[in-house]
Amino acid sequence: MTDSNFPEKPGRRAGAPKGNRNAFKHGRYTAAECAQRRRYTALKRRANALIEEVEVLICARRQAAREAAEAAANAMQAQTETQGEGGQNLWRYYT
Repeated sequence: MTDSNFPEKPGRRAGAPKGNRNAFKHGRYTAAECAQRRRYTALKRRANALIEEVEVLICARRQAAREAAEAAANAMQAQTETQGEGGQNLWRYYT
């Protein structure tokens, strides 16, 4: 009794004979198509790396702007705490 999924003799392979091109109906596995897919994949990887690098730069700029705005707000708050409208020193009222 033999199973159709396994070769009958050792060394024989199941499936189409070597060199059979009948299975190639659309050209997906031709050398040119495989090379094209490799180039496309490499391009996608480079683009994703570039996008990630730009996102890091954008985050760094946003953080720097946030820190600058915070420093300016702190400076303005410190200035208004020590001076009144006419430039008077209000520190004496708080002590």
